[in-house]
Amino acid sequence: MDKTLIQKIVAWLLILGGSFLSTGFLIMLAEGWDIGTFSALLGMGALPVMGGAALIRGANRRIKRLKNEKSERDILQLASQHGGRLTADEVAMQTRLSLEEARQKLENMQEAGHAHLEVSSQGAIVYLFPSLLPNGKTGGEIL
Repeated sequence: MDKTLIQKIVAWLLILGGSFLSTGFLIMLAEGWDIGTFSALLGMGALPVMGGAALIRGANRRIKRLKNEKSERDILQLASQHGGRLTADEVAMQTRLSLEEARQKLENMQEAGHAHLEVSSQGAIVYLFPSLLPNGKTGGEIL
């Protein structure tokens, strides 16, 4: 079973358990328990809820990071298939990324130094991946 799935299951169990405890403590307060005891017990119910919420946030961050890594691998594979040259349109057409997401990913890769920009003779922005260009070939004017 995937680590992220297990983390989310544990998180939801903590949230449900903490909510159940907190509900029980509210009933106890309604039945006349003193506020000091109630506050301590309510805190015991709130801790699992907060822990579960933190686990869910962590799992969601992990999912986002893994998706980002996968899209970068997909772009690099696509660049390799296209001789080290890609446009955002090509990425959007051949991946699950929207055109805007493709542009943003390519810009991020360019800013990180993994790609360079070139303007084609038709005015299209082409991203060059130097390590994936055929030997001895470079683009035209690299921006």
